[in-house]
Amino acid sequence: MGRAATPESIEAIAPFRYAAPLAPDMAARREAKLLHLAEVVDFCRARIDEANAPLFIEGVGGMMSPIAEDGTCLDLIHALNAHVLLVAGSYLGAISHALTAAAALNARGGTLACVVVNESAAYNIGVEETRAAVARFLVDVDVIAMARGGGDDAIAAIANKLRLR
Repeated sequence: MGRAATPESIEAIAPFRYAAPLAPDMAARREAKLLHLAEVVDFCRARIDEANAPLFIEGVGGMMSPIAEDGTCLDLIHALNAHVLLVAGSYLGAISHALTAAAALNARGGTLACVVVNESAAYNIGVEETRAAVARFLVDVDVIAMARGGGDDAIAAIANKLRLR
């Protein structure tokens, strides 16, 4: 982001950090803290207002992963009325994971802007084959394959697709 990685700059963009590599609510509890959805929503809305630019929120484990005591990633997306760029892998089970996430989002009235099938390092069953399978079922959504280490060209292609929406 062009900023020095100081404790203050990191805190400004990521105030909810925990030591344990778990769902945020679980990791917070291990540190005797409670995390509530309203806090996360308020933080995100403030960043959106400040930046007047797109806000990227990592899904921390999937659409239905708890991110607070009282909410999932899907609840955050719904509260922010966010458009979603869904990143899927190309491992066995990834097609089901992508389609399940899309169905959950659709059930809540969410907007799936694009799906990026990112080539998996382990158990890779083929990024283009996976992309084609996902696209067969998500006919109104751009589904893009991204080779591992795709670099700036792949990212630019994704950004261009998102600008079209």
